[in-house]
Amino acid sequence: MTANVTPTVAVLFAQARTHYRSLPGVEVWDRRRDARGYPGPYPVVAHPPCRVYSRYLSKQAKAPPDEYTLAIFAVAAVRAYGGVLEHPRISKLWDRCGLPPPGESDAWGFTIEIWQWWFGYPGGKKRTWLYCCGVHPDDLPPIPYRLWTPGDHERWQLLSRAARSKTPPALCEWLVSVARLCGRVISPRNDRVHFESPEDAQYESKTM
Repeated sequence: MTANVTPTVAVLFAQARTHYRSLPGVEVWDRRRDARGYPGPYPVVAHPPCRVYSRYLSKQAKAPPDEYTLAIFAVAAVRAYGGVLEHPRISKLWDRCGLPPPGESDAWGFTIEIWQWWFGYPGGKKRTWLYCCGVHPDDLPPIPYRLWTPGDHERWQLLSRAARSKTPPALCEWLVSVARLCGRVISPRNDRVHFESPEDAQYESKTM
């Protein structure tokens, strides 16, 4: 976080080397800090690990046993404090937590699909789902849509593993601007994916 600036947004599950650290008013929670200890109250941008929820890689993923719960914690955090959660298109997290598909909403928020290519990702489209809580779809900042032309190609295979997973700086800034519009959105609805605090998510994940 930039020195002497009061934080207004928390980024959870960030990479150690991330553009978010250069943004004013942003509190970064990486692996060393452990985002599961985030106490609020600021709205969040959540990038939980996705390999165990991938429809293509989950059976091959060699992940720590507790990694499965991190995305569930992230869902609880965006619902409790407002914000936006980012995961790959058709992530199984949406089925796991009953999140709405793109273009639909639930009691807490809504989902949209973006292409990270619009924000400067060098490896191709990288279609991504965003679950947004505490903001109306009409109030989202402008999205820099670009047409995919015959001259554009998927090049993610040519990138290093670190480069493939890195969030483009322009997308970091856009996600933070979304989070700053968000407020607390705890829903009165009571069902099995209703967490009134992120701590509840850890208990719920063991009982579901």
